[in-house]
Amino acid sequence: MLIRNDEHITDIRPQMRGGKGEVRFVNLAAREQLPPKCRFMARGILEPGCSIGYHVHEGEAETYYILRGVAQVNDNGTMKTAYPGDTVVTLSGTGHALENAGSETLEFIATVILD
Repeated sequence: MLIRNDEHITDIRPQMRGGKGEVRFVNLAAREQLPPKCRFMARGILEPGCSIGYHVHEGEAETYYILRGVAQVNDNGTMKTAYPGDTVVTLSGTGHALENAGSETLEFIATVILD
């Protein structure tokens, strides 16, 4: 299956998980096009000052692969800085938050895998 760039659907989520501003998700595939244990796969876009609020994953894991920009990450209660090429892994039972900590757009690939 080939999903062309112009077929991707963008979702805008204001104050996601209690975060600031909005996050744009460019869905790389629709749920029914993904493998059974993959719930979500998208390119996330956070403008400066925007964030995804802290949340805990249960029964699934999420990864963020940083493509562009600088991210401040709450990694299960520990604050860390992530740069392009870094991967943030949040396993089931743990939590995270993500904030654009820089002056340019933060872009990342988000993938949610079911246990």
